[in-house]
Amino acid sequence: MTKTSWKKLFVVVATVAIILPGGVFASNQVSSGNSNVVVNKDQTIDGNYYAVASNVEIKGHVKGDLICAGETVTVSGNIDGDVICAAQIIDVTGTVGGSVRLLARNATIASPVLRNITVVAGALYLSPKADVGMDTVFLADKFNTLGNINGNVFGAAEQVYLGGKIGESVNLKMNDSTDDTTNTPLVILQTAKIDGDLTYEAVSDAKIEKRETIKGQIIKNVSQGSWQDGVWGSVGSLWLWSKIAAVLSAMIIGLMFVIFFRKQSVIMSDKMVESPKRNILWGILILALTPLICLFLLITLIGIPVAIILMMLWAIAVMVAKPLAAIMIGHVIMGRYKHKQKTKKRPEPVNPYTSMMLGVVVTYALLSIPFVGMILAYILAAWTVGTITLMFRELRLKE
Repeated sequence: MTKTSWKKLFVVVATVAIILPGGVFASNQVSSGNSNVVVNKDQTIDGNYYAVASNVEIKGHVKGDLICAGETVTVSGNIDGDVICAAQIIDVTGTVGGSVRLLARNATIASPVLRNITVVAGALYLSPKADVGMDTVFLADKFNTLGNINGNVFGAAEQVYLGGKIGESVNLKMNDSTDDTTNTPLVILQTAKIDGDLTYEAVSDAKIEKRETIKGQIIKNVSQGSWQDGVWGSVGSLWLWSKIAAVLSAMIIGLMFVIFFRKQSVIMSDKMVESPKRNILWGILILALTPLICLFLLITLIGIPVAIILMMLWAIAVMVAKPLAAIMIGHVIMGRYKHKQKTKKRPEPVNPYTSMMLGVVVTYALLSIPFVGMILAYILAAWTVGTITLMFRELRLKE
């Protein structure tokens, strides 16, 4: 790659670095299972810990970051780094030395968090035991805090209850409607204490039980609350949720490949970089011709079973194409292909998990660009599908 290309990549990486876990060069451990992954109280994890299962329980001590996904996640042990998790239900009751970043249906935090909290959830609750060292940022249907937040609070929600101490200012956007003026979306309980300003955008006035609880100004920006705004707000929320879900799904797929097919994923990345034009052309042919072949097989009636199997394989290949391409992009960013000399051995990525996560974030950030993202998505899908096809072809020839 040219110096200019590397500068561009550096800008992209620097832009998304704030959402990557810290300590990425530490040692890592990975656990996955269909049902349960448990770190017992007497266990200590040196470095980062990755877990994927229906039920994830972290009772022990993790000296790095905790990155996990599942249906239910319970973190009662101490985490020295960040907690980055996606699940239906997430409970954090252990001390977190870094930040907490969650995607959940219901999330509860009932412990000290030394840095920031960033949450997208259906419902987010900070208990009286919660003690956030810096800021709290959220997007939720309901937000309820009785804990201590030393920094600012930024958020958007349909219902907010503030009952704890907030060291700086509060800035909220409430999703209420002009059709229901009796609704009180924002309630400041008498137990609350806000040292800065309270700024909120809403149709209805906030219910403030005791004015003295707010040291700064109370600033209300009147929301238009029009039907169009409601529609576009819903579309925006849906778009944001879809993008977050896509990134997390890609990370889970990438994590599975790194865990179970680490060597093959590296080989695939090498082949993608070595022959990009040939791989992309093959991929375009396969993406275009496979549906036509399946349609022909369906018309023949006899070929219906083959057509169904072929379309399933085609759909799976398209689904995993972008996460696999993201792994390759992560290897590029981490410097695996910066040596042009064919005789020089390529350096291994500093950390396969870091390469994967970095690649996913950069790739899906680029895919979010209007119009350009659509073209890039097709190219990446063709590139990956073409590479996989040629790899299988080479295996058949060797046999």
